[in-house]
Amino acid sequence: MKKPALIRSPLKWAGGKFDVMPQLREHLPKAGCLIEPFVGGGSVFMNTDYDHYVLCDSNPALINFYRFLATDTTALIDRSWSLFRDGGTREAYERNRQTFNTIT
Repeated sequence: MKKPALIRSPLKWAGGKFDVMPQLREHLPKAGCLIEPFVGGGSVFMNTDYDHYVLCDSNPALINFYRFLATDTTALIDRSWSLFRDGGTREAYERNRQTFNTIT
């Protein structure tokens, strides 16, 4: 039987586990709940099949992103378009990064 394809996180995050997920899944315990104290890009929870998940991180903007993604995906996509309205230029990236860094 063919294994399902892995889901890639929509976020680029330092320390991402996507590349090691096949090996990591072999070592995760069988349980009803996965607790992730450092969710980051989320590759672990996106590529496991637990009944429940507890996702934690010290970055409140990251946790809010996941909450928004879970509750109102369409609105998240609509709001995200504003980040790219300047055509994805370096100047736009720097401006968005500065704004993000002042609120986190």
